[in-house]
Amino acid sequence: MGINISGFLVIAPKTITESQKDAALERVTALTARAAALQEAKERFEVSQSIVPSAWFDTRAQLLRELGWTEETLSDGVDEDSLDQQEQALEQLCAIETHTFLADLTEFITGNPRDTAWREHPDNSEEIILFCGESTWGDEPDGLGYSVMKTITLCRLETILGIR
Repeated sequence: MGINISGFLVIAPKTITESQKDAALERVTALTARAAALQEAKERFEVSQSIVPSAWFDTRAQLLRELGWTEETLSDGVDEDSLDQQEQALEQLCAIETHTFLADLTEFITGNPRDTAWREHPDNSEEIILFCGESTWGDEPDGLGYSVMKTITLCRLETILGIR
């Protein structure tokens, strides 16, 4: 086993407006609140040992669709790995602290995190080519740039922020 480079390589605008940041924060806040409500309801059902109603599964599927899951990956016949990935995505969503995300996003945009490198896009002077990540020994990078990009992709904020 050797060292790996793990990260995100994206094209992004040179600047992100306040309205884009506000829209991103609004979406993250809404998604995390919905995910937390789902997890709380699931825990209540488990504690009371009652059957989880089908409406809970419908709400869960709707949230996962918003995170980019397809009908094929949400169907009844999916394998255990896919179910584990779905649960992991919801847990990661619940773990996002919205006030911290806004501060991290602001620092990510205005600062120069240690795990981030960029250059001006050669075909468009209004954009940059951006890499966020670092070398790892199989674990997930923990730098600010990687963490922010992970949240951006998990919450599907690329369109809002103009990142591709």
